[in-house]
Amino acid sequence: MKDKTVKINKKDIVDFLDKLNSEYLKIHKTYEDLFWVSYMGDNSIDDKFKKAKSKLNEFRSNRALAEQTNVFF
Repeated sequence: MKDKTVKINKKDIVDFLDKLNSEYLKIHKTYEDLFWVSYMGDNSIDDKFKKAKSKLNEFRSNRALAEQTNVFF
């Protein structure tokens, strides 16, 4: 029987987390900025806000990212 243990180096984990955090920060900041503009009554950006919210939800539910996280942790 072959050993199915995958050797993972610390740098790969750090690089993955850095990329994940960087992407999430960018997506969330866009969403957050548009949220407050819309919340304060400027509905001219509602389409952008809806797209930003959709992109944030897509990121949060990305199966590939979840699977990669499970590999590392």
